[in-house]
Amino acid sequence: MKILKNIMLIVALCCFSACSEEELTGNLVDCSTPYVIVDNPDDAVAHRCYQIYEKYQVPVFFRDTLTRTFLGLDIYGDSLFRYETIDMNWNFTSHTGADIEYRHHYITDEAKQMEALDFVETYLSLVSEKMRPFCILLTDTTEVISAQSTETPEFIVNFRALVLSQILQEEGQEPETGRDTLRAQEIIRSMVWGRVQANDRVKARFGAISSKENWYERPWKPSPNDPNNNNLGCSYQYTGDSWILSYDYLYSEEDIPDILSAYGWTFEEFTVIRDELYKDIGQFGFICGDKYVSTSKSPDADYDLEYYVNKMLELSYDEFMKRYGMSPLVVEKYNILYDFIAGELGVDLKGPEVEEVDE
Repeated sequence: MKILKNIMLIVALCCFSACSEEELTGNLVDCSTPYVIVDNPDDAVAHRCYQIYEKYQVPVFFRDTLTRTFLGLDIYGDSLFRYETIDMNWNFTSHTGADIEYRHHYITDEAKQMEALDFVETYLSLVSEKMRPFCILLTDTTEVISAQSTETPEFIVNFRALVLSQILQEEGQEPETGRDTLRAQEIIRSMVWGRVQANDRVKARFGAISSKENWYERPWKPSPNDPNNNNLGCSYQYTGDSWILSYDYLYSEEDIPDILSAYGWTFEEFTVIRDELYKDIGQFGFICGDKYVSTSKSPDADYDLEYYVNKMLELSYDEFMKRYGMSPLVVEKYNILYDFIAGELGVDLKGPEVEEVDE
């Protein structure tokens, strides 16, 4: 029996050695990837995509089908192909299946493709390295079709790809200075807000500051008609109608003259009143009133978080602290978001460094 096993082993080795190197090479797994952009100097658009990839390591595409590889023929003699596509249905842990369809309308004109790549360069120069997408798909428009509705968003993001749509100038429209920068900043702000919303740990820590004493959605102070209205007991009294705290006109250069005229205040008197007002609501960790026209009560937890994120992205660190930082609870809530947005997402919240000047 042992002799038979040895004979079988020798035969197997002989058969293996008889295979040519060429036959083995033909069966090797293809490890190449379409996500590595190769330069093509003869194609202006392809060359520009390569330059962007070389600088930011982000591949940019104008079609969602990246490769089409012939596999052979099926039993009916029809050709079989393997496709590599950008599938927006994939999330980190699941796939939406056939519930959502993404219908892309491509940019085919070379001049418009170059214009779209201008926007990509602006976007990638502004977004933090940690928030750069795995790849970018540029489309004229993209329809997101579900059983409930059809939408045409300006951007779509999942864990592997970012789709950017509707970024081209309208026909005959004069180029707007800074338009790409503003659009890119809007997308980045929206993406940051999406990341914050998706992080339950950050949301829980942030919300715990003002929810531990049940400070959300309560009247700021006693109502003349209902003195026992479960209010927060804000002490600051002001003349006239209630402030619309969620509106930015308390710091708007355009609206402040109207406020001064309406109440007969000097600018100095107004700034004292404004600071006291923010100090009054800041003792509960808030920097805004209700998001609706009525401002008789504190915000709900979702809007409180959204307003913080928006203000943190709009103002530099120093501007935010000068405006709202007199309250320890406001600073505590800011720092929770700062650790995530600046630390984990890499977003610069402090703005440009300012050199001190010796007097």
